[in-house]
Amino acid sequence: MTLDHISSTQAHDLKSGYAQCVAVSGHARTVYVSGQIPVGSDGTVPNTFVEQAEQAWANVEAQLKAAGLGMNNIVRHTTYLSDRKHRAENSAV
Repeated sequence: MTLDHISSTQAHDLKSGYAQCVAVSGHARTVYVSGQIPVGSDGTVPNTFVEQAEQAWANVEAQLKAAGLGMNNIVRHTTYLSDRKHRAENSAV
């Protein structure tokens, strides 16, 4: 098994010491993407919740692209919200 730490230049660099995207190769290839927050590659945070959700998903897409994959390759995702009142808006994104 081989671990390949991937970091897209199209998403914000967290500089936190963990890999935002890891590809696991061996018998089959699996890619794990984590920690995608609503911060653009230029360090800006959008104002509205919907814009922030869109930015977080853009960061997920950038990490997948850096791994040679796309959104259609997502098998499972988990989204953590700061407040349940954003559930409907988040689902719309």
